[in-house]
Amino acid sequence: NITCKHMMDAIIAEVGLDATDEEILAIVKRILAKDFFDKSGLIYGIGHAVYTISDPRCLLLMEKAVEVAEVTGRNEELQFYNRFEKIAVAYLKESKGINISANVDFYSGLIYDMMQIPEDLYTPMFVTSRAIGWLAHILEEKINSGRIIRPAGKYVGEKFHENNNAV
Repeated sequence: NITCKHMMDAIIAEVGLDATDEEILAIVKRILAKDFFDKSGLIYGIGHAVYTISDPRCLLLMEKAVEVAEVTGRNEELQFYNRFEKIAVAYLKESKGINISANVDFYSGLIYDMMQIPEDLYTPMFVTSRAIGWLAHILEEKINSGRIIRPAGKYVGEKFHENNNAV
């Protein structure tokens, strides 16, 4: 999320918050051509290995970003992020034929910044929220002789009728 925030800061410095869609698209093309920011060809905050259509975490963050932007007076910056996301996603679909969406990194750096959280705390905050899950996985592996247990979405509890009474 730090790299994504730095990329977005560089984009805003280059084209301004009032950039046209064409100017934003030109920056997207420059990033992909390895001609802008870190010249990696990567649009940070866009794409995820599992969440290709949409990242539910990102959708939740976006809702919170709206609230925080209103309180902090940074609506214009958030609107720029929204426009950039839409343009980048549409261009990647059109040019490469891939369904892709913003990921949790895209908005988290902006939200942290709006909340005046120091940048050196971004990663620790991100990791802290995952620590319990990581520890649970380690315990599962220990209990199950090193086997990795993949989560399943099968409900095995009591069956309920429409009126929520147990069968």
